[in-house]
Amino acid sequence: MGSNNGVVYSFHVRHGKLVNNLCYKQLLYSISTLRAHNKTTPIKVYISPKTVDTSESKLDTLSNVEVIKFDNHYPSELLNKEWVEEGHAEFLYHRWKNAFRTLAYYGFDQILYLDTDTVFYNDVDVLFKKYNGKMVWAREDNTYDVMSFLNLDEAMNDGQFILNKLVLDHLSNFDDTVISFINKSLDKCKDNFDRDAMRFKVRWIMIQYALYTFFKELGHPVAYFDHEDVALHSEKDEPNDQPILRHYYSSNSEKYLPKEFK
Repeated sequence: MGSNNGVVYSFHVRHGKLVNNLCYKQLLYSISTLRAHNKTTPIKVYISPKTVDTSESKLDTLSNVEVIKFDNHYPSELLNKEWVEEGHAEFLYHRWKNAFRTLAYYGFDQILYLDTDTVFYNDVDVLFKKYNGKMVWAREDNTYDVMSFLNLDEAMNDGQFILNKLVLDHLSNFDDTVISFINKSLDKCKDNFDRDAMRFKVRWIMIQYALYTFFKELGHPVAYFDHEDVALHSEKDEPNDQPILRHYYSSNSEKYLPKEFK
């Protein structure tokens, strides 16, 4: 199975050179830790826009890593206006689209999508072998104040997820379902924000709640990685008790990103 799995990253550079972007620095570190344990699993890196300045980038020197430049299109005229204007659609919508695109065009059985603020302590194939089948695999969300605000019993964190090619049979309703969820949810709570911080968090992670609902309605419910395998933030942060994968959150880059990658 390992030979037919792939790893996917996708991010948008709003301005400036790629090499000056924090996501690029996080990406290099993430790939270096993945390759320390696995030399062969193909990696697809989507970077928007196509005109991004990639001079001085080291990505072309990495083994079995394909860089795919794309122009970041999303249905801005259909999405919540503020969600679009504040940049959330620009930064978030493409991630799932490119995950699906990779399954559809590259013939993988499974892909592991990763945000760039992730680090490996073991072989990615261990995850692929343990977490497979019809389920969508992710970590449960731990942003409890937002879930409470939105009256959600549970949801997923989508900074790391495994998708099986079986989901491709059900993608025709993706845009309609996700757009509807985002718009209705943001409209419902727009008059209830009492803190700017809550307002930002709700808008920033809304898409992962939309996708959780999307898969649940399709009969592809999200199942959760064991905490011993995939950690969020500073969970399992003991030197001799590390997970396979950690999504450390970009706000913790100073702690987890080595000096040579900053």
